[in-house]
Amino acid sequence: MLAAMLVLCGCKKQEPVPTGDTSNGPVVPQDTRTPEEKELAMIQQCISDYNEGNLEEIEENLLTQIPRLPIGIEKLPEIQALSDLEQIEIDTKLSNIAYKGSYAVSDDITAVFEIYHPTGGIFWINGDVKFCVDPEKITRNDPQYSDYKNTLDYLLTEQDKVLDWLYGIDVVLSENEVSDRYYEVVALGNWQPKSIDDIKEYAENIINKQFLEERYYPGAFAGEMPIYKEINGHLCALQSDVTGRPRTFDTSTIFAVEDNGEYTRIELLLSVMGKTQPEIQEVKIYRDGDRYKLYEPA
Repeated sequence: MLAAMLVLCGCKKQEPVPTGDTSNGPVVPQDTRTPEEKELAMIQQCISDYNEGNLEEIEENLLTQIPRLPIGIEKLPEIQALSDLEQIEIDTKLSNIAYKGSYAVSDDITAVFEIYHPTGGIFWINGDVKFCVDPEKITRNDPQYSDYKNTLDYLLTEQDKVLDWLYGIDVVLSENEVSDRYYEVVALGNWQPKSIDDIKEYAENIINKQFLEERYYPGAFAGEMPIYKEINGHLCALQSDVTGRPRTFDTSTIFAVEDNGEYTRIELLLSVMGKTQPEIQEVKIYRDGDRYKLYEPA
């Protein structure tokens, strides 16, 4: 009888055994698309996000920043295949980019798509987009933008000083420790503030106060170990090993300006080691009373 039961059990149709770990939910079907098909899907989704105006929601959900369409560009052209782009050769020894391609979005501007891992999913997790212009086609020191150039020359120089100070850079401290790791501030650069309010007032003459309060003041002035403290009536600061960043905006390359009522967008290029780069940068300024300020740090 036992032998007969074994025979019957052996002849019974076996149910397929699920593959994969189902402990966190159902098994996800295998994605059979080729890497090229996944890259195409990601780039198409990126274009759709721009054209449907989803950028702010994506930035909030992914805690990232996405470059806006250049001034004068309202939509990106749709693509049907990767062949609609010009593939850019990548040196795999120097880069982790899996795919890089570009296409023209106007007579002067190209969009460059970079994918680090072709998942076929959300573009912004594994991809970047840049908008570029040929530096040789830009009129340097264009007279129509001279006032904006002068404004940026001042604001960007002051911004770099302010941001350095808020990170504890270029701060001259006394030799004697006042309190645990805090030393009296002798000067910030060539300036001698007497209080935290002095530093805030200086910063808020250059950069939007709300932005400073949200992004910079908590680390600089609040919490258990802020960069600055007032101790026994003296302005004190922590010693810092952080180094500053060089100023790289080339204000001679301003080529487009747009005022949306809240702030003015200024498009220009960067200079790295004396060479102008093609990627479009954006600086936002706004008028507060009788002066211009940076809408947000550039």
